[in-house]
Amino acid sequence: MAENVTPESPDSPNSSTNPNPSTTPESTTPSATPTRRSIREAAAAAAAQAVQPARTPAATSSIGAKTPAASSLTPSTRVRVKTAAVATQAAAPSAVSPAFTKPAAKKAPSKGWRSFRSTAVMALVVPGLFATIAIPAYAMTPGGTDDQTAASGVQVAKETGAQKMTVDDEAAIAPVARDGYTATTSAELATARAATAVAAQRTATTASYVQTASTQKTAAELLAAAPRAGLPSQADVFAAALKYQGVPYVFGGATPAGFDCSGFVLYVYAQFGISLPHSSTAQGARGTVISAAEAVPGDLLVKPGHIGFYAGNGMILHASQPGTPLRIGPMYGNYTYVRFTG
Repeated sequence: MAENVTPESPDSPNSSTNPNPSTTPESTTPSATPTRRSIREAAAAAAAQAVQPARTPAATSSIGAKTPAASSLTPSTRVRVKTAAVATQAAAPSAVSPAFTKPAAKKAPSKGWRSFRSTAVMALVVPGLFATIAIPAYAMTPGGTDDQTAASGVQVAKETGAQKMTVDDEAAIAPVARDGYTATTSAELATARAATAVAAQRTATTASYVQTASTQKTAAELLAAAPRAGLPSQADVFAAALKYQGVPYVFGGATPAGFDCSGFVLYVYAQFGISLPHSSTAQGARGTVISAAEAVPGDLLVKPGHIGFYAGNGMILHASQPGTPLRIGPMYGNYTYVRFTG
């Protein structure tokens, strides 16, 4: 850029056309103080030189280089011009076209940063997916417990309207009884098994006696075959009576197929040739009453309606009742001790 030269006025003392030749340059006085406009123009020229030095080879590289216009400035004015130029130069880079600014190269992210970024993304995405799946299930879960829900329903029913019920005065609450139960102990089971075994044995014995009853002689036949030869001992009588344990009780029976109490005594004595009536009372009348201390097994035990053989130690051998076979059992009731005397 060419230097700006301000043309000299014909009235200027330095002009070559000055009509007053007697005036010399040394006698001239400085020009008047520059205006603000001239100062701005000088500052703009200095800023233009700083921003575009390469495009104008003729321009000077110094901001404070003098121009023809600046040569007429006073020192204080030059300082202000220079300060304005520096300020304009500081603000000038923002006016430079972006085309002359080279953008900085972007730095590629490091491998560690990429790994951290992937981890952060997964840490945010995965919980979000689980939350998305869990939200419907959470929405289906009631906010309170069943008890709270039931209590709330009862409260609503109370608030919306109470129900009334009329009960007859004659109505009464039915008594409630708790059902009970019983259990069989091991001892009871053992007793039941033993009783079952005894019953089975009795049944077998009864069947045996029934089977052989046809071969057994009746009391009349025994009397005919064995005439009386005196009184038998109580031991012989008791031994003969023991052979018929297990024979079933039969009302009116007088054979090994079945005995009642007096038929059993009749049949035993018939084996010794002694005939007795088929009656407990009549049989008891054929003997002599003795004391309990004198009684031995084979003596008779008599009470109203019943008779049997004394078995010792407070026991009796007899045909007691229907359903019970002939056996030895305890003495129940008041018996009379009778010894048969013929």
